[in-house]
Amino acid sequence: GGAGKSFMRVPWWWIGIFGIVGGEIGNLIAYGYAPAAIVTPIGAVGVLTNVLITTFVLKEKLRKLNILGMFCVVCGIVVAVYFAPRSSDTDFSPSTYWSGFIATMHGMTYFIAFAVSAFVMVIVNRFHGHRSVVIPILTASIFGSLTILSAKVFSSLFTHAIGAGSPAYFQSPVPFLAFAIMIATCVVTMTFINAAMSRFGNCQVVPTYYALFTTLSVISVGWVFREFDCFRQGRDAGLFFAGIVFAICGVALVQVPQTTRSS
Repeated sequence: GGAGKSFMRVPWWWIGIFGIVGGEIGNLIAYGYAPAAIVTPIGAVGVLTNVLITTFVLKEKLRKLNILGMFCVVCGIVVAVYFAPRSSDTDFSPSTYWSGFIATMHGMTYFIAFAVSAFVMVIVNRFHGHRSVVIPILTASIFGSLTILSAKVFSSLFTHAIGAGSPAYFQSPVPFLAFAIMIATCVVTMTFINAAMSRFGNCQVVPTYYALFTTLSVISVGWVFREFDCFRQGRDAGLFFAGIVFAICGVALVQVPQTTRSS
């Protein structure tokens, strides 16, 4: 109640914005140094941070299921990172990125699958998006997979250019195209996530998005950049995906409402 003031005048709002921007910049840079199979699952750390903030700042009660979920997330991330595929340290120029990954059978297969699935899901979401949280979140995750793919290309070229001390990497349109696609698909992804948040509860949207986004992103980038070829042995692949599943289950448990208010 009472007269409110613009949220842009609230210091905590600006602190949150700078924190989000800083985190996303760090996330983007990470794709230039590590496989997406490692970077993407670690996103579950944000869910743990959210639990800690709601517990110690907003004074919400932490339930045993939430604690179990946090344990599952940590264990799942540790297992996924330890058994994740190890990419090579080869420096790729824009031309080798294009000819070696994008304009290949793997790359073209992904882009065809992306175009078809995105087209179908946009139509399905328009008419049936209100029926299930999976529909808008799956649509967002499909576009999000292209966001991660583009971020991988741009960040890798950027970090290699900084390391080499040469602007030659940016004399090609490839990094600029990747950056433009990354921004555009990120906006589209957030549009569908916001639509889902307005229709369904946070405890439904967050675990569903983490599960679908992580799965599609890891598979898409692993397929296009052939990161799965870097698994040291078959057992590592099984344990890697088991770690992701364990983290997804943990995220679902963490999102169980932390407080039950009595009337």
